[in-house]
Amino acid sequence: MKIVVLGGGDSTERAVSLRSAKAVSDALIVAGFSVSNLDPIDFSVLDSISSRDIVFPILHGTNGEDGIIQTELEKRQLAYLGTQSEASKYCFNKWEARKRLDQIGITFAAGELITVDHYAQHPISKKPHVLKVHEGGSSIGTLIVRNPEKVNAREVDDVFFLDSLALIEELIE
Repeated sequence: MKIVVLGGGDSTERAVSLRSAKAVSDALIVAGFSVSNLDPIDFSVLDSISSRDIVFPILHGTNGEDGIIQTELEKRQLAYLGTQSEASKYCFNKWEARKRLDQIGITFAAGELITVDHYAQHPISKKPHVLKVHEGGSSIGTLIVRNPEKVNAREVDDVFFLDSLALIEELIE
């Protein structure tokens, strides 16, 4: 049995994923495990994985955290570490995840789903806040604004370039 570490992929968070996968792979080797690394730019590379292997997906963003890679692994009946595809799908959409967690009584910082046209006028944008793509990872497309009077408009535009909708939440430190 070997552990197959998946890293890279084709999302905007590819570079982060490659660094994370290398760190995981190195740690597993030091711990004495047999490890191989795959970069699933397309899913055909998954066909090279033996059913005796265990897959450790270290993929960030689209196709990594949204349930897509998990679905592909499940279709191939490959064992993997991490969240199942259905839960991954729900959690990738930050607004939907928030609504589901709210239904079971989990509280959050005040927040709302907005478009770029509503950002500057939104009451939360006037105080310290976090702006993040509504569907995506958290390494790219997340902006922490501690001083709203000095917010960088280009950084705000960068968030909305990645996703037409963003979640704005009060910053809690």
